[in-house]
Amino acid sequence: MNQLNKCDLCRSTNLEFVDVVHDYNIGFKGNFNLYKCENCGLMFLNPQPSVEECPKYYTYDYYQKIDEYASIQKIVKISHFLCKKFMPKIQVFSRFFSRFLNMSEE
Repeated sequence: MNQLNKCDLCRSTNLEFVDVVHDYNIGFKGNFNLYKCENCGLMFLNPQPSVEECPKYYTYDYYQKIDEYASIQKIVKISHFLCKKFMPKIQVFSRFFSRFLNMSEE
């Protein structure tokens, strides 16, 4: 296990212990210390498994459970945002091109 004394993201040494967590998905025995960087908010395990230890925690068939409903909500939310942002511009282009096309038919 590799003990971290600074944040991997912002390099701050201002780390705060958050909680002891357990693996409920795959059932690895043991406790894992969860820390939070007070500077940037990154949360991470500390100590972290070394490269050699990773296969013990991440097997070949490891995957992350995906909440399908949350994924669909995210797609709808992004689509709604894009429509609100770009529809007025698309309508302006559409009017311009329809006028242009009508002029060329005369």
